[in-house]
Amino acid sequence: MLKSLDYYDYEFRNFIDCDLRNCNYDFYKHNLNKVTYIKDKLSNINKEINDNNYNEVFEIKKYFNNKLSDALSNINEYNTLVKVA
Repeated sequence: MLKSLDYYDYEFRNFIDCDLRNCNYDFYKHNLNKVTYIKDKLSNINKEINDNNYNEVFEIKKYFNNKLSDALSNINEYNTLVKVA
């Protein structure tokens, strides 16, 4: 069942807190985990689409796509600036 955007935001923030600790604050690994988490969430949300909740699904997908873009950007920045050096 599809939840509200606030619910997904709260759940995402909890994931961030727990995952950072679990990764021992390894931000590269954390960003990789974040990408996986977001892709799984988007996949699950896509299964919930119907004509009655399209607008809500659109907003939730937009939220997660923005987070995914940020995480991929962080990974790319790390690969460009840190791994090359």
